[in-house]
Amino acid sequence: MAGTNPPTFLPNSEATTNIETILSNLLGTTARLIGIVVFIMLIIGGFQYLTAGGDPEKAAQAQKTITGAVIGIAIIIGGWFLLLIIENITGINLTEFSLAFPSP
Repeated sequence: MAGTNPPTFLPNSEATTNIETILSNLLGTTARLIGIVVFIMLIIGGFQYLTAGGDPEKAAQAQKTITGAVIGIAIIIGGWFLLLIIENITGINLTEFSLAFPSP
């Protein structure tokens, strides 16, 4: 195409705004997927525990599944809170994406 210009990544350009939007959407989608995975792992662990039938090995495996899911979500939430604490202490916004380029 002879008449089109390549995208520029200058401040307030359309390409920069699109990248910021993509990164924000990716973060939101990832957070939702983590929540869904944890919920599914808790259901699987609960089902394993209910169907263990008194078998100590199966009950232990179910407990490991549930414990892993709870530890995983605790790590994710703890990391998010750590980012918020760092943001409040330093004033640097770590939870929002902004591609700010220096002026030429």
